[in-house]
Amino acid sequence: MKLFLSLLLAIFPFVLSAQTITESHTHTTTPEAHLFATFVKSFDHGLALTFEEEIRSAPSHRAHTTVALGYTPIPYLNIYAGYTLKLYGNQGWTDPNKYLQHRANVLFTGQVKLGQWNLSLREGVMLDARAGEVDKRVKNQVDFTLRSRLQAVYSIPKTPLGIVAKFEILNTLNAPVAYINSLHNSTLHNATQQPHNATQYHTINDLIDAALKIGFFSITVTTNAQQDFSWIRPQSIWVSMDGVGEYHDRVRGEGSFARLEENIRKSGFKHICVNMVVNSLNYESLDAAMEYAKNNPAIEQISINFHTPYPGTEYLMLAPEKKAELIDKVLEYKKKGYPIMNSRSGLKLMKRNALGEIKLGKECFVTNFIYTDGSRSLCLGYGTEQCRVCGFCMAGEMASVFHFKLDTILSGFKLRM
Repeated sequence: MKLFLSLLLAIFPFVLSAQTITESHTHTTTPEAHLFATFVKSFDHGLALTFEEEIRSAPSHRAHTTVALGYTPIPYLNIYAGYTLKLYGNQGWTDPNKYLQHRANVLFTGQVKLGQWNLSLREGVMLDARAGEVDKRVKNQVDFTLRSRLQAVYSIPKTPLGIVAKFEILNTLNAPVAYINSLHNSTLHNATQQPHNATQYHTINDLIDAALKIGFFSITVTTNAQQDFSWIRPQSIWVSMDGVGEYHDRVRGEGSFARLEENIRKSGFKHICVNMVVNSLNYESLDAAMEYAKNNPAIEQISINFHTPYPGTEYLMLAPEKKAELIDKVLEYKKKGYPIMNSRSGLKLMKRNALGEIKLGKECFVTNFIYTDGSRSLCLGYGTEQCRVCGFCMAGEMASVFHFKLDTILSGFKLRM
């Protein structure tokens, strides 16, 4: 049997308890300590039975009891299925029936041991069932969640103790939309314009607040920056910038680049990224866009995508060889230290997809589009031949994450921290 007693240092968001401050509309974090004991009994054929008890300090005040069966088919991969009973202690000690939660999960963990260190990446799905009544506008009785965790464990020599640091992201795949749909009981206002009468209209800030209340850790708003956006309050903003100067105007209309520059300048927002969709009209501006992003103090990063030829827009598509050539150029800029959001591994997969060596898209099942009427869908091209000509570089990034590419994982953490 192995026993680990671990104190988690609150240096990453997954050990931080997020708290929304409504009055100031900021997203703050509070550190908490985790103390847990893990007992593992190994059997033949790579099977192991695990029992774990975990206690968390303020602000969450909760205890977890877990029983699980693990299977290790190869040394670097573990498959785990388990059940956890969760008790929320700040209220649950006196009312356990209301604050109990049941969890069933299946986890896949890839890991490597380096001396006293054990590094691992875990992906899994969870079903969480709440025992008490819930407000279904912001919670489900049962949540279906995708869970991703990067962890480093240091085993202290000659002791049963270990120190753990981990970063964890949870994505609720069936997040309730009833709360968001309630916004339609009154008039929806243009999300890019601040209303004169805040009691009469709902704006994009209401949507941001709803997402934070549901449990999203970070909210990004994408805009063409043609109107003032200084009043909105997400954690980050992505601006569609399809080249510099006249190249952007070819795609977005005359005068649009000047308005973009002016609204970025006066926004004063600290976390602005620009996104360039490269196509047949603006590919010659790629170098200028890289220099612009690097030298503009208001811009934190730039991401590169390529036009996806949906019906009627085929003329904007670049030839596969040209797309591969431009990806190589982006990789060279990244090597030189330009602030490029795309990871090297993700870009390389996009190049191979463009040349027909692979077909991306099977990992895109994790996407979740929620429309204003409450309906949902995956990417419109998911599962079709459109994936072979897809220019959305997030397809490469998601595939890289599922292949445990460390540079892609770290790029994602940097983007959200």
